[in-house]
Amino acid sequence: MGLLGSLHTIFYTEVTNEMKAHEGGGNPLEGEFIELFELKLESIRDFIKDDADHQKPQGLLFALMWFLYERESYFKEKTK
Repeated sequence: MGLLGSLHTIFYTEVTNEMKAHEGGGNPLEGEFIELFELKLESIRDFIKDDADHQKPQGLLFALMWFLYERESYFKEKTK
């Protein structure tokens, strides 16, 4: 059982632009329709708070909050 009463699986990985194989968005032939967002670290909090432009499932908000809690300081140090 997940946080919201349903099973959620969240994957996290770090990639670079050199690893990019295609534009992404899933494979429509397999029923995948994935909306991509590339967020700068400093805009994640604004993205979380903005409920007018994009609907966000609670699982996504939880994942973004996890990222800020666990990884934000690492990336801030990395970009100095």
